[in-house]
Amino acid sequence: MRTTNRSRRFHAIPYLVAAIASILVFAPSISSAQALERVTQLSSFPIYHLMPMAKKGDVDAEEAIGLKYAYGEGVKWNLRKGVHWLRKAAHGGSVDADCSLGALYDDGLLINHHMAPDYAKSVKWYRRAAEKGWCWLQLAETYDNKAGSDADRKDRVAYEHDTRAAVRWWRKVAEPRTSYPSGYPYAKFPKGNPMAQEHMAYLYRFGL
Repeated sequence: MRTTNRSRRFHAIPYLVAAIASILVFAPSISSAQALERVTQLSSFPIYHLMPMAKKGDVDAEEAIGLKYAYGEGVKWNLRKGVHWLRKAAHGGSVDADCSLGALYDDGLLINHHMAPDYAKSVKWYRRAAEKGWCWLQLAETYDNKAGSDADRKDRVAYEHDTRAAVRWWRKVAEPRTSYPSGYPYAKFPKGNPMAQEHMAYLYRFGL
């Protein structure tokens, strides 16, 4: 089962800006607005400026470096280094880095470099974020895509597992949500996400 084909061939600069615009909370001592402003500023810094900050454990700088390497922004593209720094930021507490890693392994970046998406890894990182209240929609979509890949490989067991998981997360997105994490940057739908509700109607129509 695949969702509508999403063409997500990102250029480095627009995606980097979009990723920074979706920053959650980096340091507990500053507000979300202050964190967003700071990361936006860090995104314009050269790598040699960010590196000393990152080596001191600054997760804002770690994620900025990871995105630069992952998307070849201001540095030579290096996926291994990008993943390394994004993982450091994620394990340091940046939920947005979890989401960025999920997106990294989905079909947006990799297809630009003639690499197949890795839905298993994408699910892993999106799930980390989803368990903290973020990226539910992205996780539902990725489970859908993974189920489609399972079907292509004729792996019925994996297909059924991932289809059930996709339905579970689509339902969570579709249901009314009365609370959101502090500083939640995405669109809020107290009555439930209408796109997810439409998708759930499609699933029920076909008995999934």
